Amino acid sequence: MNRVRSVYGIKRSRQLWDMARLALRPGRIHPTEYMTLGLSNPSLDWSEKLTFRGRRAVEDLTSSLFAGDLSSAGWLLKDKLLTNKLLGALGAANPDNSAGGIPVPPL
Repeated sequence: MNRVRSVYGIKRSRQLWDMARLALRPGRIHPTEYMTLGLSNPSLDWSEKLTFRGRRAVEDLTSSLFAGDLSSAGWLLKDKLLTNKLLGALGAANPDNSAGGIPVPPL
């Protein structure tokens, strides 16, 4: 915050006000993201700042898109097996995938 104050001349109270307003908006910008994304730059319009999306907003959107069974990696395997069976029933040439594997992340 001191760097922003020395570079742009923006008071700490103004920075905190902007951080709070952006954190409560749909973009859910975290204070650290406010600094790292350069949202303290006075050349940015308020409407431009509102277009940014924070990590929390992106995670919320992703989890809502992949709710339920789709939140696991198993949905990809199920989709592949069902698609191959459907294509096989229609007479399309496709490999026989009777088994599939999901990579395990390293510890």
